[in-house]
Amino acid sequence: MKTLLQFIADLNGKGNIGNTPENKGQCVGLAFAWILNLGHSHFYGHAKDLYANAPTSEYTKIKNGPNVYPEAGDIPVWDKSAGGGYGHIAVVIGSNKADDSFTVIEQNNPLNAPCRVYTYKNWNGVIGWLRPKNLPTDTTEALEAKIEELRIQREEYRKEISILQDNIKKCAEAKEKFALDAKIASATIIELEDQHKKKIEEFNQIIHSKTKAVEELEYELSGLSQAFSKLKNELESLKAEKQAKLCDYSLRELIRALFSCR
Repeated sequence: MKTLLQFIADLNGKGNIGNTPENKGQCVGLAFAWILNLGHSHFYGHAKDLYANAPTSEYTKIKNGPNVYPEAGDIPVWDKSAGGGYGHIAVVIGSNKADDSFTVIEQNNPLNAPCRVYTYKNWNGVIGWLRPKNLPTDTTEALEAKIEELRIQREEYRKEISILQDNIKKCAEAKEKFALDAKIASATIIELEDQHKKKIEEFNQIIHSKTKAVEELEYELSGLSQAFSKLKNELESLKAEKQAKLCDYSLRELIRALFSCR
């Protein structure tokens, strides 16, 4: 026979627990795994019917009511308001009178879920609980220590979740800032591209204007070069002609021309 702590340690997180093909994976499957572990006999019915159907030779039936709390190992039973009309059943780990809650190990809640440890903050639909008459001797201290351990673990998970939520928020803010920066950068790039385009157009116009001016200067230079060449040829012709005339003068004519200049 397993103690309740051993039972929880073995089954928590596992699914498809049960002792018949019909109740495997169901809430009653986990309840009967605990019942058979205690050496009690199997009995039948939907979860909501098990409170009434449980043999009084093996169970004490305790009705739900004000200031009445289940103990570790008890089997709470919910009416047809739970489980889609079939009710619900679980195994109690402990109760907390301070906040009027109780903690259980259960299966198939939510639907098709594996075994889990869960704390109920209300008693809605709870008919009462079955108290087995030969519970194994888990010490109260051990169960309280386990419950406290689970509560501490829950708080640690809550802190981790809070940190993760803060990180998600920071990531979202960073994403928004990056998107804004990207938008500004994109606008800046578009503006620079427009400026670049305008400068290129200006430079192309200047290049076109200068190219045209160079072409005009080259044309003018070509004309001047031709005119200079023509003048040079004419000068050469005049020079040759003058030399030819000088050669035709006689010495006497030269002397005469020389003295006539006086």
